[in-house]
Amino acid sequence: MTILALVVFLGVLIAAGQPIAFALGTIGVVALVWFNLPTNLVGQTIYSVLDNTAWAAIPLYLLMGELLVKSGIAKDIFSAIHVWTRHIPGGLGVATVITAAFFAAVSGTSIGTVAALAAVTVPEMISRGYRPSFAYGCLAAAGTLGILIPPSITMIIYGMVTQESIPHLFLAGVIPGILLAGVMCAYCVFYSLVYQREVLEPRSTWQERLRESSRAGWGIGLIALVLGGLYSGLFTVTESAAYGALVSLILALVVYRSLNWSSFVSAVQNTALSSCMILTIIALASLFGSAINVLHIPQNVSAAILDWDIANWVVIVFFNIILFVMGQFLDVPSIMLITLPIFYPAVTGLEFNAIWFAVIMTMNMEVATITPPVGLNIYVLKGAVQDAELKQIVLGCLPFVGLIMAVMLIVGIFPQLALWLPSVL
Repeated sequence: MTILALVVFLGVLIAAGQPIAFALGTIGVVALVWFNLPTNLVGQTIYSVLDNTAWAAIPLYLLMGELLVKSGIAKDIFSAIHVWTRHIPGGLGVATVITAAFFAAVSGTSIGTVAALAAVTVPEMISRGYRPSFAYGCLAAAGTLGILIPPSITMIIYGMVTQESIPHLFLAGVIPGILLAGVMCAYCVFYSLVYQREVLEPRSTWQERLRESSRAGWGIGLIALVLGGLYSGLFTVTESAAYGALVSLILALVVYRSLNWSSFVSAVQNTALSSCMILTIIALASLFGSAINVLHIPQNVSAAILDWDIANWVVIVFFNIILFVMGQFLDVPSIMLITLPIFYPAVTGLEFNAIWFAVIMTMNMEVATITPPVGLNIYVLKGAVQDAELKQIVLGCLPFVGLIMAVMLIVGIFPQLALWLPSVL
């Protein structure tokens, strides 16, 4: 009954317009006071949660993504991929998905990927005859790869809350991320063959391919530096993000010479705003987590679940339904910080692999980013493309929601898709 009362109170605060971070913090403080728990837990909890250098990876990855946009590397990667795919049906959509996957490998965020590519890919698709709804849905959905393909800020949050290995979590997202990107590309080809056969372009020459590919070499080299340094053990997660941000800045200043003072300030401001939002949610949600832990709510819920006389997989399905419903109303960090203190002990208690569950949870969060009313990718795209209609964006995203859920089911049935790479590296 206690957890139900806290959830109802949280719902009331959110419905009243309270920002989610402050609603979670309020719940935590009220619970501590109501049950006569020491109030000095407030300061201690916030300090202990944020006093970890690993959190620095979040603003550094965000800054790296911002600098890549300002330097024009994102546009070069798209152009390089497009010259290889433009002759196939749906080639521009395929290029959008693959570019999003590449950009995800250096930005770590979903909304950052969408914001970076909106001005590059959407106008190209619409001008070449693609339906606007398909163009919007393709980019919004491809942007979700940013929280699955490493490095992933979502995986960083999961690892920090559960103390699972962040490099292993990153590796777990690689094969499911590639699989999902491949399924999205296949859908782009299928859609074009069925609905827009007239949108075909001539095969590019080898001269064009070599020219455009060479221009994108810097971006590919940056990906190799960030991920290669991390998985080789040369860099920690934070160091990998720091080197990535530094090299991005050097590329923008020395190689591309496209970064002026105003662009740099804009990149820093955007990074600060996004970082403050995420870290504020983390700090205040920690009060909620601390309160329910002191009250032994996660342990009691986990014990109750373990006592249920039902198949273990039914519990995972139940958790996914909860995540899906919450995804319609809350942002991704809030959902994870609310549910993980309760879900994680139950998942491990049922002897499911916690790293596998991280991938399942992240894919569920991908759905949350492209479903209304709170799908952030939808609104980021709406803000980046002024002429876009919200209805068209939502309709364009619906087929991709089905694709993500289908791949999530496949990973659920075949856990080794997520677990094989962490086990061998």
